[in-house]
Amino acid sequence: MEGTTLGGRYHLKRRLGSGGMGDVWAAEDERMHRPVAVKLVRMPPGAEAEEAERRFAHEVRSLGNLPHRHTVTAHDWGEAALAGGRVLYLVMELLRGRTLAQVFREDRPLPWYDLVNWGCQTAEALAAAHRRGILHRDIKPQNVLLTETGVVKVLDFGLAKILTDSLRIGRSTAAGSAMGTFAYTSPEQCAGYADIGPRTDLYSLGCMLYEGLTGRPPFAGERIALLFQQVHTPAPPLTAELAPGVPEGVIALVMRLLAKDPAERPESAARVVAGLRAQLDAHAPAEGHLPPATARLRRRAEEEAAVLRGEAERTAAEIRENAERAAEALHEQARAVLAQARSAAVRAVDTAEEAVDAARARQAEAQEAAVRTVASARRRADTILGRAVVGAVGTRLRALVEVWVRDQENGRPRSGLWDKKPSTPSTPALRPGHEPAPPPPEAGEYARRLHVRMRHGAVRTGLRRQGGTRSATPPTGTGATGRGEPAETP
Repeated sequence: MEGTTLGGRYHLKRRLGSGGMGDVWAAEDERMHRPVAVKLVRMPPGAEAEEAERRFAHEVRSLGNLPHRHTVTAHDWGEAALAGGRVLYLVMELLRGRTLAQVFREDRPLPWYDLVNWGCQTAEALAAAHRRGILHRDIKPQNVLLTETGVVKVLDFGLAKILTDSLRIGRSTAAGSAMGTFAYTSPEQCAGYADIGPRTDLYSLGCMLYEGLTGRPPFAGERIALLFQQVHTPAPPLTAELAPGVPEGVIALVMRLLAKDPAERPESAARVVAGLRAQLDAHAPAEGHLPPATARLRRRAEEEAAVLRGEAERTAAEIRENAERAAEALHEQARAVLAQARSAAVRAVDTAEEAVDAARARQAEAQEAAVRTVASARRRADTILGRAVVGAVGTRLRALVEVWVRDQENGRPRSGLWDKKPSTPSTPALRPGHEPAPPPPEAGEYARRLHVRMRHGAVRTGLRRQGGTRSATPPTGTGATGRGEPAETP
């Protein structure tokens, strides 16, 4: 399977290990360009395929909902056809280090405080899982990895159980079987009890600490013997010969973890963390008397801390510099926008003032035009009125003169034209000696001139009413009447 690519992106490189349900491979995420670990789960044939897929789904759910410093980060999962069969795969972060099983074999004897420190970190991971309702159910040295920096990572939550689902053992395993490695399996798991709580992981943690202190687990033997011992046989006590130099508080806590009755074990993983830390604080060795393994880890941790501190300071300086540049750029943009806004406001005010001035000028022009229009209308009205008056008077006078002339021609003179009082109608029969005196010969010419003078007087009156500056009175003897007749003064 080496060289196979899963899901179009995970290129398998080398096998890291094998387990009961599959293999773990080092791979390359070709999309993200980072190294990852891929766990392959072989699907068994027949009815067991469904059960294996259920377990795998539990593992994916557990890892995906358990972000913690001492757990493995899950990136992705999927299914693929591989080597003629169907496999499910889980993509996780690739860790570098050794399992505690390797450490227990290679680094004997172990300082008790190193072991207690690793047990404390493992208990912290279990406390985080238990808070989310997740059981590990397979705590053992093979599932606890010690990284190169001395940090513990708990592996393989594939046998986890969701507490809130109220699942029973028989629904996740075959009837009458137990899950996990029997040397580290709790009595309730070995007995196949239906209800299993967080304290089952604490028993497995006690078995792992017992092995780290003594070099062997509490119970050993064949499968049937292990099952019986886990359920019925008390754990062998830790003595000075088995665990030399280990504080009594540590021994007492480990023996409480190995109690057969779950109620006699510590209440929670958080209580275990507090107890182990208290023992570390109470029996911390002097800095000059650290064992070589612990001293190496401490020096490596200090070096890595110094490197991380330098990187953090450089990153902080870069972030600060970038932030200052970004702030200055934003200030410049703000000042430019403010200047543009001010310029636009000034232009708007100038435009408004020009519009007001133009409106005022148009209003003045309109008022002046209105005054001129009214004056012109008044002058035209006065002219029309004067012409009407002159025409009316002239018409009346002309009619009277014509009647008088006609009467004169017919021998019926009237005195109404000259008298103040209207004349009485003439009678056809006059008494002898009482005939009116005939008008003088120049009466006709006098009447005509009188008519012209009256017309000129009316015109002058109309022009004065209009306020005109030009005199309408023609020079004496040179004027003209409305009919083109010379205006003469009688």
